[in-house]
Amino acid sequence: MIKKRFLSMLVLLAAVATGAWAQETYKVSVKEGTTDATNWQGKAGEGEYQALPLEGVAAGTAVSVKYNGTKKVKSVKAVKAAQADPMLAVPMTIEAITAGSINVAHPKAGMQYSLDGGATKYAVTTGNIALNVGDKVQFYGDGTSITKYGDPVMDDCTMINGSGEGFTCKVYGNIMSLLDEENFAKATTLSDRYTFKYLFYNNTKLTDASGLLLPATTLKESCYRSMFDGCTALAAAPALPATQLAMHCYREMFNGCSALTAAPVLPATKLVMYCYFSMFNYCQNLATVTCLATSGINQDYSTSYWLNVAGTDVQGTKTVNTVSSANWPLGDNGIPTGWTRVNINN
Repeated sequence: MIKKRFLSMLVLLAAVATGAWAQETYKVSVKEGTTDATNWQGKAGEGEYQALPLEGVAAGTAVSVKYNGTKKVKSVKAVKAAQADPMLAVPMTIEAITAGSINVAHPKAGMQYSLDGGATKYAVTTGNIALNVGDKVQFYGDGTSITKYGDPVMDDCTMINGSGEGFTCKVYGNIMSLLDEENFAKATTLSDRYTFKYLFYNNTKLTDASGLLLPATTLKESCYRSMFDGCTALAAAPALPATQLAMHCYREMFNGCSALTAAPVLPATKLVMYCYFSMFNYCQNLATVTCLATSGINQDYSTSYWLNVAGTDVQGTKTVNTVSSANWPLGDNGIPTGWTRVNINN
């Protein structure tokens, strides 16, 4: 006699853009980890039942599912899966706000750029890439030989800079295109140390990096170290979503970014060696920082000098938002003189 178990199944409806949004379609699948998932089938409209997932189901179409296994079904629920940020499919792009040029120091073999949305790609050399107002240059890696752009030796790091009188630019899109031109939209792992160390070092023409995506959830030592070091015009920083940190990962990342007014939220709860060391050093206009750490604070230089000479040009309150239960010291390695700690809920 087969003992029947109660079984719940969640149907995920994941939107897929096919051309215009008016032609939106869905992928219908069972939630990952569903017990006996291979015994579920589905059909769209009056079609035939088939193994899940169903691809290309038009919006508004009735979907039916059935279970062919031996367990007893307790419930079936349909939910719309969270949609991925469409910018993940956009390669790292620098757009000219005013006319000028982009130049790359120490480009890696296999590094490429495009001026027509990826249709035509060229090898990156040390020459200038001229840009008119509104021009966009996308950057790619070949997906095989490039695992990092940084190096322990500064002179061996790839650095993307700008030049030209009055030139300004912004950067957006998925930084992972620098590692894999084909599969970057789904990439979340960095495989080598120093991945993007010094990438925009001293790029005084860069004003906005708020649209740059750093989707890696697995970080490596020094991966973003000094990435925007010396970017004195940078007023908007990218989000830093990773919650599992690595040694030196954000060390001096925004050192000398004197135009930066608000720091990206720092969501990691556990800090590690040198992770935030001098992260916002000499960010004189910085007024707001939110750090959700509850452990590792002021240990192994994790927060040493992280706000050194930060906020000195701010007129008014400078705030560090922290988890109420976290033990933050006062001073250079915690809440500096002149800054106010505001506790938020755990």
